[in-house]
Amino acid sequence: MGEQDHGVHAERVSISDWDALGNETVRYYAANLPAGAEVLGPGSAVCPGEMYTDTLGMQPHSPPRAMTGDDIAHVIDEYVVAAKLALDAGFDGVELHGANGYLIEQFLNPLVNLRTDGSAGMQAA
Repeated sequence: MGEQDHGVHAERVSISDWDALGNETVRYYAANLPAGAEVLGPGSAVCPGEMYTDTLGMQPHSPPRAMTGDDIAHVIDEYVVAAKLALDAGFDGVELHGANGYLIEQFLNPLVNLRTDGSAGMQAA
């Protein structure tokens, strides 16, 4: 009997990086965050509506702390490190999920990003 190969074969493999801050920025309630974590966003506008919390049931979204320039630089560095680790692990590419209220979309959305500094008015390339 001949040798059988039951492995998966692919020419290219990529990974989708759903940003760790994502909806947890503007659309999260502080009660669901680990100790020491905080709600962040491009500004301090609160997302309308409610979300389920583990300890308090349905609650209005928590107001975010507007990200500083250092916060933004830190998040960009985290994206870079995550992408490098994925490539080092053998992935051929990394896709950043940037829709539906995730952090990237918040900075690109002129209705959410009301900043007046260098991170204001970011537009999709």
